[in-house]
Amino acid sequence: MRKRWSLILVGIFLMLLCICLIPYVKKMNATFPGGVGVNIHFTGKQADIDRIRDAGINMVRTDLFWSAIEKEQGVFDFNSFGYDELTSELEKENITPYYVLDYSNTLYEEDGAFIQTEKGFKAFDRYVDEATQRYKNKNIIWEVWNEPNIGLWKPEEYYKLLKETAKTIRANDPSGYIVAPALAGLSEESFVWLEELFRLGALEHMDAISVHPYRSWAPETVAYEYDVLRELVEKYSSKNVPIISGEWGYSTENGWYDLHLSEEEQATYLVRMLLINQLEKIPISIWYGWENDGTDESNFGLIEYDTGNPKLAYQAINAYSYLLADYQLSERIQTNSSDDYVLKFVNDNKEEIFVIWSVGTTHEINFLSKGQVYSLFGKKLYFHDGSTLEIGQQPIYLITK
Repeated sequence: MRKRWSLILVGIFLMLLCICLIPYVKKMNATFPGGVGVNIHFTGKQADIDRIRDAGINMVRTDLFWSAIEKEQGVFDFNSFGYDELTSELEKENITPYYVLDYSNTLYEEDGAFIQTEKGFKAFDRYVDEATQRYKNKNIIWEVWNEPNIGLWKPEEYYKLLKETAKTIRANDPSGYIVAPALAGLSEESFVWLEELFRLGALEHMDAISVHPYRSWAPETVAYEYDVLRELVEKYSSKNVPIISGEWGYSTENGWYDLHLSEEEQATYLVRMLLINQLEKIPISIWYGWENDGTDESNFGLIEYDTGNPKLAYQAINAYSYLLADYQLSERIQTNSSDDYVLKFVNDNKEEIFVIWSVGTTHEINFLSKGQVYSLFGKKLYFHDGSTLEIGQQPIYLITK
């Protein structure tokens, strides 16, 4: 009898152990999540969340401001600022939260943009502990700070923050993903800062490398910089660490980067950014941002400031999401010019969609596949009969089914 009870207790113990390990096994076997996201600066706007969902956007990136959550030492209030409501709304709509753990807090640091004291580091870790305990088991993407390389952070100081923060996240939320460092730009200067961070061992504490590849020129130029970054990763780690585009946008504000982009040009760059990231096997593309911000970081948005009217960029991302739903990128088909992009997408039924554009001037190419052509905004244009096809800087969709 005693032996029998021992076997039963051992069985119960093994069963409970297996249950406890399920989240960890899932995380080890899972691939890094993918999708298209948008950066927001609001909480509590259900109508906007609905429009984000309707556009086929499946991730939302926003800051969990430490200073807004802890206004009195040791008292953490996520509800008043709307983070509980936002998390619940995103979960309901099956949109993945992408939460940035930042910035400093003047309760502990004189400089509200930086952490430089041991007291500040320990307090930040308590805030991370509270956040990741509260929102655990929701497959959240946790980002450690935002653009530390353009602030006061030295690589060794940021490494200390990353290491401790990652330890806390992994202890509290086995379903979560850790991304860092939200690198500002892909310049020579930013790569120097990043290499020092990698040399310290940072790659062991992140599930993906997040970068912000802003530029005043065409999105396709990012391919070279991604190659440089991949070489840097291979130099310091044997792990397969994905690169994600955590923030990238183009503004219609006159004079931004000395550009004067129209809404149509912004929409063109948006879709080409998403497509080139797919071609470069970048699993996540976060567009900055959801709404024009008035006179501050103005006119990056998919919708207008105050009125909420959709810009052409919103229509373009809606068409992109709708037309390419359930399709996977198969290959880039070469033409006579390296300026041309012909991307072939295929679904499970072997049906094909081609997305076609050029970074050069408008011209014709020979294209044998027949199909219905749609504009950047999803408007039905004409049926292509398999002869010559006119292409330009604005992507078109050719559906063969």
